[in-house]
Amino acid sequence: VSPDQQNVALVTLYPALIDPSRKSSPEDYATAIHIYDTKTGVAQSLGGGVRAIWSPDSKQVAFLRNGSIWVANIETSEVTEKIQQQPDTGVRVIDYAWSPDGTQLAFMYASGQFTWVPQIWVINLIDGSEPKLVLNRDASSQDLSVLAPRWAPDGKSIYYLSSENDGYASHQFPSYRTLF
Repeated sequence: VSPDQQNVALVTLYPALIDPSRKSSPEDYATAIHIYDTKTGVAQSLGGGVRAIWSPDSKQVAFLRNGSIWVANIETSEVTEKIQQQPDTGVRVIDYAWSPDGTQLAFMYASGQFTWVPQIWVINLIDGSEPKLVLNRDASSQDLSVLAPRWAPDGKSIYYLSSENDGYASHQFPSYRTLF
């Protein structure tokens, strides 16, 4: 449901189109995103995609399509690819979050099916600049797990989940860390 409660993003599944050989991630299913206007009762299709997330001002919705982040402008129906999958390496966007002012997206990549790349990137949607790497853990780091980037309400920090010192293996709860 959009923050202004005027629209609902619905992800629909078409079971007849599912390729049984590719069911490792939700993006491998035949899905489509529809925006349902609660005032008019009309739904418009945005095409294929999963994991729709509303911008804070309810004017846009971001979603994943083929490992890339797409953003749809609800007023104009324009749909634009913002972050592309890296097809040569198999690296794709796995998680993302809107900044509180709706001008930026923080996002993460995964390589393969369930291997998260320990990096967090930020793209400014207003100025069109290239994405900026804001967190990069290398193989020598003790903390390779980085999950779930989320903005602080003031937009000045990004938090992420971390399993410090193999915390998941020892059944410790992951802790949130901040980038700025």
